[in-house]
Amino acid sequence: MVCVKAKFGDGVSSIEIRRQEQGAAQAYWQSVTATESLEQTYHIGLTYSKVDNKQWEEADRMNAALDLGITFLSIFFPPLSLIPRQRNVVQRDVTTTYGYDYSQASTTTCTVPDGSAGGAGLWQWVVATEDSQTMSYTQHTVCRTGELWNVEPSCPYFACANADCSECVDNWT
Repeated sequence: MVCVKAKFGDGVSSIEIRRQEQGAAQAYWQSVTATESLEQTYHIGLTYSKVDNKQWEEADRMNAALDLGITFLSIFFPPLSLIPRQRNVVQRDVTTTYGYDYSQASTTTCTVPDGSAGGAGLWQWVVATEDSQTMSYTQHTVCRTGELWNVEPSCPYFACANADCSECVDNWT
């Protein structure tokens, strides 16, 4: 059971209390990597494993998880809870994915520069419920080549200071 802080105005005449089986949302970078340049098809939108549910039900589950908080998962440091300002940015971004049809695909290329060592990695920002039953694949992708091709960005998309997210803005944590 999770307590959620509620703000009540003068217009509240009743309240519904329900058991929430899930925790905070989790956000992370997911990759497709190759040892050479790649042309990659990726999807934007909401996916869910409970096939009997309707999309609005899964959007509601995702909204509940987002309201409980967002934890950034990274190999660089322990799970990090995003502060409210950052959480609002991610929450707004996730809700835009509800309007996309996940079956429609977008294609992008990630090209290794001539003479560069390493391969190419396309990293997509994903937000999921704690149980990963509902996932939002966002429009945010990063192409990384050279030494960083198979290393996830060390900050969320909103804190990237350059195109390949090899640098993060100061004080984002």
